[in-house]
Amino acid sequence: MRPDGTRKVISFRRYALSLFSVGLGISLCACAPTRVPINTQIGFLGVKQLPMDVGLVIPESVKAASLVQDVPCAGNLEVPIGTELEKAASLALSQAFESVEIARSKVPVEGQHDVLVELAVPQLKIDGHCGGAVAAALLLGVAGAALSKRSVEAEASIGATVVDKSGQTLLADTYRSGLHTKTFGGMEEAYPHVGLVVGEALGDALQGLTRALTASAKIRSIARSVGGRPEDRGKTEDTVVKSSDVDDPPKSQVTPVKNRHAVVIGIEQYREQLPKANYASQDAKVIGKYLTAAMGYPEENVAVLLDHRATKTDIEKYLEGWLPNRVEKDDVVFVYFSGHGSPNPKTGDAYLLPYDGDPNYLATTGYSLKRLYEQLVKLPAKQVAVVLDSCFSGAGGRSVLAQGIRPAVISVENPILASGNTVVLTASSGAQISSTYGQKAHGLLTYFFLKGLHGEADQNQDGKIDLSEIHAYVKPRVEGVSRREFNNEQTPQLLGSPQILSQGVPILQGTSQ
Repeated sequence: MRPDGTRKVISFRRYALSLFSVGLGISLCACAPTRVPINTQIGFLGVKQLPMDVGLVIPESVKAASLVQDVPCAGNLEVPIGTELEKAASLALSQAFESVEIARSKVPVEGQHDVLVELAVPQLKIDGHCGGAVAAALLLGVAGAALSKRSVEAEASIGATVVDKSGQTLLADTYRSGLHTKTFGGMEEAYPHVGLVVGEALGDALQGLTRALTASAKIRSIARSVGGRPEDRGKTEDTVVKSSDVDDPPKSQVTPVKNRHAVVIGIEQYREQLPKANYASQDAKVIGKYLTAAMGYPEENVAVLLDHRATKTDIEKYLEGWLPNRVEKDDVVFVYFSGHGSPNPKTGDAYLLPYDGDPNYLATTGYSLKRLYEQLVKLPAKQVAVVLDSCFSGAGGRSVLAQGIRPAVISVENPILASGNTVVLTASSGAQISSTYGQKAHGLLTYFFLKGLHGEADQNQDGKIDLSEIHAYVKPRVEGVSRREFNNEQTPQLLGSPQILSQGVPILQGTSQ
């Protein structure tokens, strides 16, 4: 050190400059808000599901709500709490009630819902702590600040009002979360950690709301008076469900395996007065029975969505919330859909049509195959098998069109399938019609799919049935019946990467007649 102390002054200035740089970085973050998406996780509640149809009311003002806040050591952030609320609330409430549907009005409509749950704008408290960063900057400069730990914490509260069919208020209260904290390192980690901690707090508050609903004596009294499952209500006496020779699963010695998960969707009747997709719900019911009785899927791992329980929100909930929360590495996933498809000629995309779907507004009410494939490829599963007893040309059969639109040739393939571990069996090509096999009370593809599982598709007689064997079995039979009975061309397609198809996609093992 020089006698005049110059070196000490330079060192002090260097540390001061470092501290100033940290403060400047934080203040610059406050110039414009950064939009931070919420990552909400709804844990297992362990409550008994009540046989009720719940309408979830989220006003437009709530959907549009965002919180803009300067969070210490994280910056000026915009948190879109309204856009996350619908999905997160549906996930929470679906654990407690048989059916949860987004309601169009907060005024009860006769015959639609047993109760309405209206949510207010969630209130959030977010705070950040970066004392360690300041100390590190003083001692070690900017590099030290980058290595230090910061933290962010959040609390959430949400108000809810619950009314019965007559409009009488059953509950009106605010439900609060505990304090949730996340620790992170550099500034680049701040945004995802804010999304995580806010998601935890929001999920905590929604779980509190759900538990309060199931514990309410008034709501439980309504559940006892409703009786029966929601999908059975409103059926007319002349509704006749035919039986088929494939309705009973093959006898099997297979023990349920906990790493198998399935989502099964069947939509026969649609809310928007669309043509019926005959026997689609029967298809799904029987597929669900096969999965648990012969294919080794535990009952608690199989979600069967029928008719008005298969709204767009329900489909999103189970494909984008329920499955990702359950599926782990090396698990097996099976997804089945029976119902109408619809084409979007402007984009060339094919859409599955939910119960509340409208072919005139596919972008907002449909669920595209592209989105389905993108969601499934994200799963860490070893194999994903998809069966679609639907078609997408709009030329008839199990497909519908928007008004004024002509039938179109729509591709049911997707580049994602060329390299992923998802294999898709479709009822027909993108230009064809998929038929209902009325005399067998099933979709044409589904009938022969089920018949094949009885052993007829086991070409090498090894007691195991692969999806490629199923395709080889159903293809000529579907083509033959379609041409002979309906004067129609219908050719089932098997889509997937050559590698995974060559490895095999087992569907059923160990059957015995």
